[in-house]
Amino acid sequence: MNKKNIKNGTKYIIKKIWPFLQWSRGKSVLLGIGVIIASLSTFLRPQIISRLTDEGLAAKRFDIILLWCAVLASVSVLEYANELLQVKVFVNVSNQFVQNLFQKALEKILKAPYSYSQNRTSAELFSTLHNDISRISLLIDRNSLLLLRLGFQIVGGIIGLMILEWRVALLVLFIMPLKQLIVFKMSRKKTILTECYLNEWRSFSEWFGNQTGGIVEIKLWNLYGHKRKEFLKEYKKVPELNEQLEICDGKENILGQGINLLLEVLVYICCGYLLCKNQMSIGNVLAFLSYVMSVSSPLDIFTSIPYIWAQIQPSAKRYVELLEWKEEELELEKEDSIESSELIFENVTFGYSEQQHILQNINLKIKEGEKIAIIGGNGEGKTTLIHLILGIVLPVSGKIYMGKKDMTEVGLGNWREHFALVGQKTYLFQGTIKNNIDLYDDMTLAQVEKFASECGLDMKTESREGGYNYKITDNGANLSGGEKQKIAFLRAIIKNAEIIILDEAFSNCDEKSRKIIRQIVMDEKFNKTVILVSHYKEDLGGVQKIYEIKEGEIRLL
Repeated sequence: MNKKNIKNGTKYIIKKIWPFLQWSRGKSVLLGIGVIIASLSTFLRPQIISRLTDEGLAAKRFDIILLWCAVLASVSVLEYANELLQVKVFVNVSNQFVQNLFQKALEKILKAPYSYSQNRTSAELFSTLHNDISRISLLIDRNSLLLLRLGFQIVGGIIGLMILEWRVALLVLFIMPLKQLIVFKMSRKKTILTECYLNEWRSFSEWFGNQTGGIVEIKLWNLYGHKRKEFLKEYKKVPELNEQLEICDGKENILGQGINLLLEVLVYICCGYLLCKNQMSIGNVLAFLSYVMSVSSPLDIFTSIPYIWAQIQPSAKRYVELLEWKEEELELEKEDSIESSELIFENVTFGYSEQQHILQNINLKIKEGEKIAIIGGNGEGKTTLIHLILGIVLPVSGKIYMGKKDMTEVGLGNWREHFALVGQKTYLFQGTIKNNIDLYDDMTLAQVEKFASECGLDMKTESREGGYNYKITDNGANLSGGEKQKIAFLRAIIKNAEIIILDEAFSNCDEKSRKIIRQIVMDEKFNKTVILVSHYKEDLGGVQKIYEIKEGEIRLL
């Protein structure tokens, strides 16, 4: 990751995020028209009010009052219609922006090495991502994306002020930047506090998720009081930091209101003096106050940019760090074809740290069509070996070949096409049973039903109402363990890969299903390489070789 660039600057962060903001030519034209209309409206409205006051109200001319009221109403309708159109454009752009951010984040997470996300739960990962993108989307809320329009509005307001009374206008323009200076100064503290708050909230979220995952243990060991104390300790800094953030907001609002009050009082005093000297009319005074508001209100948005960015920057920084995640080499510019499914491990070593290797100098050959078993105690490295075979993790040293082609030569996407896995805890997606069996959605419902029936694993009678259209929720929480394993096995067979890996695949199966699956994979006509990982001796029958992993080494029994 390019952490140095991320750490050093706002420019780098904006440069990485900006491409997700998409503007079409049509939207740009609408924006330009909207800017022109808003600028004209800003300039004309105070002039109309001035004429209405002086020529109509002060002169007691009802016909002039009606005329200028009609003009004011027409300008207002045009202004409101323009505002509605701008809102529609910005909502469309904002929605697309958020969609692009989520889409890119998902692609990065899926394509990054497994080690980048394995230590974080899916709920925690999504919660952090959702929070970050919600904050980043503030970059294009109405206050932020209307800056161009508001800039022209400020220009129009300044021109109007200078035309009406340039001396008071200069005083106003001298006072207005004071607020911006105050906000710039306070935004630095807000940036630090926001980053600390997000880090504390993330830490608390991890702890909270850990507790909900251990509900059974908490009940059995009666840990309620202990967990209450832990909660108070873990949550302590969250409200403290939130309080400091709210105080920062409060100070900024109070100081801003104070400056606005000072400005308002000075304008009334100066314009009142000129009015008494007959150098300004009442209409001119009202118009002047209107121009002051047309400059002051947009300027408040400009001055709040550092404050808003102070809230966005920590999230944007973390999102850009995700964008910098290394991706697996799924596809190479020149992919070599694999002619044989023979697997060869050549002096393969793997460990999650340099100090401790889980597997050491593994040499293994699995011939095409061979049926082998791998056994070993808990924590000996059986799952790690499977992850190495699948390219989920990569060796620290050594090579893994298939058909004399190194894994790194063919691309991990091409490599994994040759494998199908049935794990002890195979993940099931939200959707129907049919969707989870046929992940590529290449088969009709009738074809899936027929295939399952031919395999002897028909699930119609077990899947409650709906048959294969039965809806699966929360990783199969509404299915039994045996049903999940049947789905996983059917999914693997449909893939039609050359190598089938069964990782404790029979542990949740009933005796009938276990027997059917064993008959399928151990049949001589099943022309696939089978790699069986199991604790049960009865599952090892029919395999041609048995390997044992012990103390980081593998040996043939």
